[in-house]
Amino acid sequence: MSTIRRAIGDDAAIAHVRRSVTWRRSAPVVALSLVLFASCGSDDAGDSAPVTSPSPTTVASVSTTPVTTTQVTTPPVTSPPTTAPVTTPPTTAPATTSPVTSPPTTASAPTTTVDVVVEAYASVEWVTPIVDGATDPITNPLPDGVYWSWTYAPSGDSVEFVLSQLFTGEACRERFGDSPEACASDNNTVYEPSATVTLTPGVGSATVLMWTEAAGFERLAISTTEFSRLVAGEQPAEEAPVGYAFDRHAVVIVISGGEIDTVDQVFMS
Repeated sequence: MSTIRRAIGDDAAIAHVRRSVTWRRSAPVVALSLVLFASCGSDDAGDSAPVTSPSPTTVASVSTTPVTTTQVTTPPVTSPPTTAPVTTPPTTAPATTSPVTSPPTTASAPTTTVDVVVEAYASVEWVTPIVDGATDPITNPLPDGVYWSWTYAPSGDSVEFVLSQLFTGEACRERFGDSPEACASDNNTVYEPSATVTLTPGVGSATVLMWTEAAGFERLAISTTEFSRLVAGEQPAEEAPVGYAFDRHAVVIVISGGEIDTVDQVFMS
């Protein structure tokens, strides 16, 4: 009995074993300790009485709650996706057009223009451009209009005219008076102010007068180039009528666009 009491009653030893089991978290170690402890008790008493095994000891299972460690994974800092730079296709340089090089100009010898005058010297009718018995007054600048010239002369290949203002008929008497000397031959001229103009050969037209016993004065159409030649003292072209000779009569001149447009001889005594 003492053995049993010692075996059973030794609660302190069992508690120690339990704490040891709990501490060590191993059930087999606890069982082994109890067996050894009971064997030692039996040897000390020398009692052959049957040993009543203690009630099976229930070892409370120790639940070990595993400690779960939550590892916080910080995602790596991800740089925003790099947008591929927009690649501008290479600009093709515009085709360069080589400047057109003109071939070197070879200076040519000056050309001398020879007037081959072929004039019809056709007989024409003519209507005077003088209106109301007087030509236009001379002013500066000289506008387009109808002017009179008693005096003209060669100027190179051209002709230079000195302009004045002519009055005839009633316009003459109104301007100069009724005396016989004021408008002898029914005309008179204001010479000042005057102006000088130059004919451009080949521009405009001209007419000249030719005296015949049968018809009196006949008007012949010529070019201004031929007129310039005649004023310069050259012979008339072959187309001139037989017997024609240039005579320096007064002229009435029409200026248009700043150029002499017509030159017409007028017989005036």
